[in-house]
Amino acid sequence: MKSQALRVLLVGSFVFATLAACHSLVGIGDDHFVVSPSEEAGTDAAGLDPCAHVGPGEPPDASDPGESLPPLVFAVRSANLTGRADAGTPIGFDLDGTCTCDSRTGVSRSDPSCVLPARPLVTMGCDFDGGVDNALFELNKQIERVPSASFAYSGTVDRVARCGILNLLIFLSRYNGKANDDEVEVSLIESFGIREPHAVELADERCGYFVEGGAPRAPYPARFDGTDRWSVPSKSVVRNADGGVTPLRNVGRAWVKDHRLVFDARRSDVRTVVPIVFGTQVLETGSPVFSARLVPLDAAGADIPQGSPDTPTATPAAFRLTDGYFGGRSSIDDVLSRLGALRVDQAPAPEEEAFLCSPSKALLYQTLKSVVCSAADLMTDSRDDFKSKKCDALSMVIQFEASPALVGDDYDLPAPSAGCGKGFRDSCKAN
Repeated sequence: MKSQALRVLLVGSFVFATLAACHSLVGIGDDHFVVSPSEEAGTDAAGLDPCAHVGPGEPPDASDPGESLPPLVFAVRSANLTGRADAGTPIGFDLDGTCTCDSRTGVSRSDPSCVLPARPLVTMGCDFDGGVDNALFELNKQIERVPSASFAYSGTVDRVARCGILNLLIFLSRYNGKANDDEVEVSLIESFGIREPHAVELADERCGYFVEGGAPRAPYPARFDGTDRWSVPSKSVVRNADGGVTPLRNVGRAWVKDHRLVFDARRSDVRTVVPIVFGTQVLETGSPVFSARLVPLDAAGADIPQGSPDTPTATPAAFRLTDGYFGGRSSIDDVLSRLGALRVDQAPAPEEEAFLCSPSKALLYQTLKSVVCSAADLMTDSRDDFKSKKCDALSMVIQFEASPALVGDDYDLPAPSAGCGKGFRDSCKAN
């Protein structure tokens, strides 16, 4: 992706000037991103790598005193998958430890971490400033030029979340509730909707479904007030005797610094994979990194003002996540397959024409396939970086906000009855 100053879930907004401006990120506040020292970083004459290697920041030196709170659960309320901030600037992290195409003296590494497609979407596969990898930015710019592809944007993710259809749950455990905690645990688990009604259920006409037998039916619209009971896949959690749950998947060490929750598995020796919501599909993302600000809430759900020194002035009843950014790398074949399996027609005739990969939409799908396949800029597994292998993954970053939530019953998504939905699979190797 080109080194230049350049917004379906969530499952980002980081933009980065050169070293002289690496603390002033375009489109976001200074507290959102911190230059993350690279283990491979070289030095210039002043002893500094001129490439910022943008990352989420380092853990605090020590934890604030306090006992761990009960586990917290959040559900994504809104997400932006366009790869850019409101100002139109790209966002992201350095995912592979190289500032591709940065020719300045002292840059530790500037070669690409994999062999790019014959016609890469971004010229020469150059990174944005700070080594930022964000193929999603250019991919969405291209998709926006296809009028029939308007289904692919953030409104889809917001709708499926608001309507209680699909979401991503973020579990936070062992957190002391303070500004700094040097070791907490985070888990991400997909939810296939709110299957249990609220005490008084209200239909949301914007959701395209209303009532059955005079009453709202599942999936139930979300309220994002801490009362939504989001389902979880079977065998994804353990139900505890006290009514709480313990996640069984995607558990990783994280930390909180100055009220900012950070999880960073970009350089993990063991491949870490987490789910994200991609339109109406769930997509696996490897080498994940995310950062979000924890905001304490009172019993009425209002933000608690933070006093000095950066501590809440009252005991929080809950927390929400704001200014969230999630980055990672997803298999380009998985991205293509999830795109093809998107349901783009709610009332087709016949049913198999509902999906983007259906025969009647072949021209649109093949156009999008060509664009997607040319966007590969990383390896799916970070352990394959710099081994002269063909790029097979897409770098991405997603902005999100999340609200407190409850864990509901187990629920697994049934297989579609027709069309090329859940089982559909395509590959860029045939492109």
